[in-house]
Amino acid sequence: MRKIKNLTGDEKFDSAILSLDNHLFISGKAMATRKRYNFALCKFIMRTNKLPEECTKNEIINIILDIQEQRGFQSSTLKHYIYAIRYYLKNVVERMDLFSRIPIPKTKFYDVEILNLHEVESLFSAAKNCRDLLILQLLYETGVRIKELLNIQSHDFDLYHKTLIIKNSKNQKTRIVHFGENLKRTLLQYQKINTSLFSASFINSNFHPFFTISRSSVRYIIKTAVKNCGIQKRVTPHLLRHAFAVHYLNFGGTIYQLQKLLGHSHLTTTFYYLQYAILPESKNISILDKLMNHIQSNQINLIRA
Repeated sequence: MRKIKNLTGDEKFDSAILSLDNHLFISGKAMATRKRYNFALCKFIMRTNKLPEECTKNEIINIILDIQEQRGFQSSTLKHYIYAIRYYLKNVVERMDLFSRIPIPKTKFYDVEILNLHEVESLFSAAKNCRDLLILQLLYETGVRIKELLNIQSHDFDLYHKTLIIKNSKNQKTRIVHFGENLKRTLLQYQKINTSLFSASFINSNFHPFFTISRSSVRYIIKTAVKNCGIQKRVTPHLLRHAFAVHYLNFGGTIYQLQKLLGHSHLTTTFYYLQYAILPESKNISILDKLMNHIQSNQINLIRA
């Protein structure tokens, strides 16, 4: 039998948490989601000494609010707790009467700082070696998440078509992103320097075989570059993803294509970046003129035929 963390020590409660995790596992949910939902259910049980289906709707809401007040959750974290309990009620114990009556709070989107073009250029200039530059350019050029970056293998790149395949990312989705000539040159330079290590993996094959790249290593690389170039903003891997999204729109990319490149399940998530984008102005278009020109063109084609 599979083992999971966050168990309570009580057989009945542990069985409920394991049942939740089994359902999440079979449904193909990401490991991060499974851990979050298991943790939320465990905290709920430890707080009440009862399972959610043994509580009334008002008890469930009050318990979640008590946990939020005690731990100081933001609305987005509170939403994850509610999602976890609702998922358990709907899919594990099939208590639709409770599931449908638990409200979901609206997430508050807070403003984030976006790197401008000069700051991104400065960041690249401050990279101390080819590997660090490659990591920074990959995050900015493709908008990949940090977990996706660490899972990239050398065979995921198609240098001829200048594409990168992101496998089994968030929600177990696979997508293809494109890159340009500059990143291609950095890739080739990195490959040339790391000939003996390149065949095994990509980012994790760095200049010394005893060192590996982790989340903290990527954050340290960014932090060091930020310090060296004097940027005052708090730069994270995800901020480079934000910069990619906004700059992509600024340079004429479409919101629909951006959704695919970022791997968003819902277009409404991608719309969030529109508030930061300075979209190129389009020409004034007369749709009546367009229609009449289309009709005239069809008539001419019919006469010629």
